[in-house]
Amino acid sequence: MTAPSRAVHWAACTPLTGARLAAVRSLAISPASLLLCDEATSALDPETTLSILELLRNINRKFGLSIVLITHEMNVVRQIAEQTLVLANGRIVEDGATQEIFRNPRSPEARLMLQAAGLAPEDAHVKFAV
Repeated sequence: MTAPSRAVHWAACTPLTGARLAAVRSLAISPASLLLCDEATSALDPETTLSILELLRNINRKFGLSIVLITHEMNVVRQIAEQTLVLANGRIVEDGATQEIFRNPRSPEARLMLQAAGLAPEDAHVKFAV
């Protein structure tokens, strides 16, 4: 068995395993430059979500880590991300500064995700045919 990479760590940041504990445990094993968090805030109550986001901000500041946060929660993206990638069917359909994507979503997928979260600009709503 090989030692974990010092460049990238995957923390099982899921509610089932305890996002806080997983992130700290991953960093304690060895230093890293990138922390991957897959659905770190899914199925959490709002108070716990805010707590996890604050933990991720602190990790970013204290360790200088870049964090890749995989989520479907656009409110979470808006609160923490500087840059955003929107994926559809395994392909990048939009990328850029988070604020710009929220202000002016270019792809139908980004517009739909923002609309579903109640965050889409009024003129960015996706029309559905019935």
